[in-house]
Amino acid sequence: MLNKLSKQSLLWLVIVVATFIGSAIDPKDGFTWFLETLPAVIALILLAITWEKFRLTQLACVLILVHCVTLMIGGHYTYAEVPFLEGLFGMERNNHDTVGQPAQGFGGFYELFEWWVAKRTGQGGEAFLDTQGDEWDTQSDLMSALIGAMSALLVFSRRQDQEITGEEHA
Repeated sequence: MLNKLSKQSLLWLVIVVATFIGSAIDPKDGFTWFLETLPAVIALILLAITWEKFRLTQLACVLILVHCVTLMIGGHYTYAEVPFLEGLFGMERNNHDTVGQPAQGFGGFYELFEWWVAKRTGQGGEAFLDTQGDEWDTQSDLMSALIGAMSALLVFSRRQDQEITGEEHA
């Protein structure tokens, strides 16, 4: 299968594998890391299994790649403690989820999955849900994901349609 991959697909695979390995090295909370990276691993396995029959566009692959990397980075540190987004936009709270939620909205219904897993496991909920003491965090995250999903429709629909039909990008 690897010999059939394009150079671009191989680069994406290297990025995902390197990010996954990096995130697995001494994560802040092992259970949170597992919960955050599991959806990415499942998605990548499903993509590999269905790739020949269900090819995605380049745009869809890039959005999935961004989402997987976001999950893996958030899983390593926990979303509340990703160091390089501390104080972004002059806010007191860590902003990894402020950046990640719209990206997750591009990629799907991750917030509902996150809520369901935290509810079912009863463990690691605070680190996994990343409320950072904000009682409205879940609602804010859902709104950000919704804004991300709507933005994706507005910004990427034409390009996605062009990639599906094989038209040149305008």
